[in-house]
Amino acid sequence: MFYSSLPVLKLKMEHPISDSIAFSVLNTMGNLPGHRYGYYQIQTTLSVIKYLAFLPPSPEPVTLATADYKGEKLAFTTVPTGDWNIGRLQHHATTDKFTLQSTEKAAIQAVEKVWHPTRVDQSSLSEALPYNDLLYNLPMYSVRYPGQLGAAQMIAHQEWYPNDIFGVIQETQIYAQIEGHGIGPRFLAHITENQERVCGYLLESHPARHATINDLQACTEALARLHSLKIAYGDLSFYSFLALDDGQVLLHRFRGSYTTDDQSVLRKEMKSIEGILRDGPPLLGQHLSAELHAEIFAIG
Repeated sequence: MFYSSLPVLKLKMEHPISDSIAFSVLNTMGNLPGHRYGYYQIQTTLSVIKYLAFLPPSPEPVTLATADYKGEKLAFTTVPTGDWNIGRLQHHATTDKFTLQSTEKAAIQAVEKVWHPTRVDQSSLSEALPYNDLLYNLPMYSVRYPGQLGAAQMIAHQEWYPNDIFGVIQETQIYAQIEGHGIGPRFLAHITENQERVCGYLLESHPARHATINDLQACTEALARLHSLKIAYGDLSFYSFLALDDGQVLLHRFRGSYTTDDQSVLRKEMKSIEGILRDGPPLLGQHLSAELHAEIFAIG
């Protein structure tokens, strides 16, 4: 995991506050385990993504229930212009508001092993399609978009936290290893932020359903193709499989996957498929409505 603090390249106010620009809050998240700061992700009226770092006022991390997604705790509505990407906030206990203290140009985490020739900036993506759990079992932070790049529809998976996008980094590498082997959805492009930082990817979206015990053979064949590359899926579950209309099964959500020569690990994983399919989805998943799923993914 990447738990180092942000390496600061320079620290200064780039412009006086009077030279400022309006912004909107896209996301906010409290300090992740191993990290000191929480962050707001903002977008200026020039469509530039920036981040506001804060020390949570309490020792408890910000939760989904308490996160300030509308920026109501920010005591300002504009930020300085200039080539900065991290703004440092100060919390005031009497008002429970944050003020902007400084801005800096900092090195933030990005996918370094960029292997696909195509990049698409997130600003160029069209309006997202409505959530539909029957078409695709979306992992957190994923959104479905109209087709581009030869696909009828696309899935965008992005992570935005400035110094921890481990999931995107890991899955991008796995997709590079399985490219051309018919194991997962087709990898379409890397997603960039501000035309520069690679922090996500686009996949082809397939009309699919959850696999059942009737798909055991196809699921076994899909996992066997992955194992032939000496890759263990890692956390195989009911949600790992996408059953397509033509009878084929694909794997996705490779965050926990890893390379191994240990055949006992691969055999144990293969043996677990039948039980996973017979048990079906976890009990919690059976009781989550499509509406609640949509609300959760909209937050992400």
